[in-house]
Amino acid sequence: MFLNCPNIRTFNAEIPSVTSTDNMFNNCGNFTDFTVEMPKVTSTNYMFSGCSSFTTFISDCPEVTNCNYMFNNCSKLNDVQCNFPKVTSLRYTFYGAGELSNLSCSFPEVTTFDFSFAYSKIKEFTLDIPKLSDGYYGFYYCSNLEKIASDFPLLQSANYMFYSCPKLKEVQQYSYPNLTTA
Repeated sequence: MFLNCPNIRTFNAEIPSVTSTDNMFNNCGNFTDFTVEMPKVTSTNYMFSGCSSFTTFISDCPEVTNCNYMFNNCSKLNDVQCNFPKVTSLRYTFYGAGELSNLSCSFPEVTTFDFSFAYSKIKEFTLDIPKLSDGYYGFYYCSNLEKIASDFPLLQSANYMFYSCPKLKEVQQYSYPNLTTA
């Protein structure tokens, strides 16, 4: 819709029938404000990818199943408050979210999050992702990550999950009975 519109800053509208917001604001570098309920949206892939000025996302996304690359390279993103009850994959979703400090979300169906938080500045991760089975490069180069207190009971593969996290000091692990690749 607004792909590569570098000067758009805000979007406050009703979109009650929209089912896909893929690429809606992709590469809108000055975009900062989004206040919209998305009751029927099922796909948000690349929605804010490259929105380097975007800081806060607060919305309810009850039907979203795909949000890959949603906040990819949103370097000023610091606050995400949303429930994603049907999302199964978080591939590159928060990749490069440079200022991410408040993440208040629910991901009960997510099974994979390849590179999901790579290069983000998240300090503490305390969300349970009960169905996560593949954490491949999930926190790759999270230079500020200090603490993990999350339950991943179905995790099978953790290849490079915490690769180059130099400040990681505390892992409050639960049980990983299915882990086969560490």
